[in-house]
Amino acid sequence: MSNPIDRDDASAALPIGRGWYLALYADELSIGEAKPLEYVGRKLVIYRGEDGQAALFDAYCPHLGAHLGVGGTVVGDSLRCPFHGWEWERSGRCRHIPYTRKIPAGARLRTYPVVERNGAVWFWFDASGAAPAFDVPVLPEWGDPEYGTDWGHHVWTIRTHPQDILENGIDWPHSNRVHGFDPPYDPIKGFDGPLYHWGASTGKEIELLDGQRESFRFQVETWGLGLSHVHYSGLFSVVFQIGHTPIDETHTQIRFAVLTREADRRDPEIAAALRRYEADNVRTFEQDFPIWENKRYRERPLLCDGDGPIQEFRRWARQFYPATDPRLSRI
Repeated sequence: MSNPIDRDDASAALPIGRGWYLALYADELSIGEAKPLEYVGRKLVIYRGEDGQAALFDAYCPHLGAHLGVGGTVVGDSLRCPFHGWEWERSGRCRHIPYTRKIPAGARLRTYPVVERNGAVWFWFDASGAAPAFDVPVLPEWGDPEYGTDWGHHVWTIRTHPQDILENGIDWPHSNRVHGFDPPYDPIKGFDGPLYHWGASTGKEIELLDGQRESFRFQVETWGLGLSHVHYSGLFSVVFQIGHTPIDETHTQIRFAVLTREADRRDPEIAAALRRYEADNVRTFEQDFPIWENKRYRERPLLCDGDGPIQEFRRWARQFYPATDPRLSRI
């Protein structure tokens, strides 16, 4: 008998996996700015130093517990606590206390590796504090003259786990039922270390373009549980960058960004159609939300021979969780 795991019960949730997660987009963090964040079950602070480099810390000052993201100020490449003025370097080391010359031993903050790439700020999370095991991939289209750097942003917070979001991709039979994709779906898939890639050729009706039908192909590359790139070719050629960042073990922030061709954006008539095309793709993505938010995770799902390789996907996902976590047996 399959045991359903209720996402409302945090004790029964899947753990937060290690990997790269999207903190925010680069244009959301100015030089000299600090912001509070809440991801991976922690209160965090992100700031951009006067040298333009971003850093991410645990939020609470080790001194007397002030939140560094609420009133903290950037000084050079360091962050000054709003309570007593202790200054924390990007490395997490305390560099200055205004009322003493002696810095206490062990005056350090937990920091998280940060990479700014493809117009976004990514951070590495591993519960054990281990270093990154793979890199954030470069997206060739971002910054290329054909596409530029103008991401269209969409953000949601969903009561689900990143693994459920990614598993949805190889759940091929739902694509016709939920999204109206034409059969045959003709999927391809593969698992290569931290990379999971899949794609398909299919077709659908574009409701927001007066019901026009398109044949299209898409290819998805996913690194870990937090980052996906989608190359989509139909009536338009577009690129999606999707971040699945866990807020805690039962909630995920999804950042869905769309990159389109510069030439399409410059022509007013084409640009108007492109905006509706983008909105239709966002609508397609949102069709899964009510299912994700209300489903239960089945440890041993009752599958048939027409289902996608769900168990193979789950075996791949196991690599991102702590081997000692007792919940690993549920994956």
